[in-house]
Amino acid sequence: MKIPVYIVLFSLALASSCRKEDMNDPVITLKGNSTVYLFMGDTYQEQGAYAQDQEDGDISGRIEIEGAVNTAQAGIYYLTYTAADDAGNEGSAIRTVVISNHAYLLEGTYLVSDTVVSAIPANNDTLSYTLNVIASSLTDNRLFLQNLHNFGSPVSVFADVSGTSLSLPSQNPTGMIQPGTIVSISGICTSTAITRLNYTVDYSFNGAGIDDTCSAVLVKQ
Repeated sequence: MKIPVYIVLFSLALASSCRKEDMNDPVITLKGNSTVYLFMGDTYQEQGAYAQDQEDGDISGRIEIEGAVNTAQAGIYYLTYTAADDAGNEGSAIRTVVISNHAYLLEGTYLVSDTVVSAIPANNDTLSYTLNVIASSLTDNRLFLQNLHNFGSPVSVFADVSGTSLSLPSQNPTGMIQPGTIVSISGICTSTAITRLNYTVDYSFNGAGIDDTCSAVLVKQ
């Protein structure tokens, strides 16, 4: 017996109307931690993610990852994981990767008592000022010292950390009222704070070379 065409079409239409529309996004589950902490020079290892959909099941193979991590530069990086099901619904998850300078714990604001012994005795003094310390994002174990010798915040010199000591090559920071060279810096630090700096400022005064030998005690705030 032949079934009329209109009955077949009606049955298909009825089945289609009764089928539940897929409105659910896939669920993305990260493998490993959602936030990863590394130091400059470390290797980032991608752990991947799972994707599960209510209708289509395991669609982990469809996951795409957007973003990249540069462990040579300190900063915060975001990786976005996305996957779409057969209905076009899209799920996503984000992993945060934090890359830090090994010396980042030394960052902060310090109160400084700086004893100055000058080649001109009348210039001997004890300076009290605030020093801002910022870790470099490009060179590991390097710190920038802003307002050293109370030269002002725009004046910045850098120091390199090795264990519990600081050192830096001679440099001519810009912004000094009296142009000069910061030389012979050495310092002492713990794992979380700089405690002492010894340095010499070599600059010209009325055409003559003048050295200020300085010994600074630092207290982290």
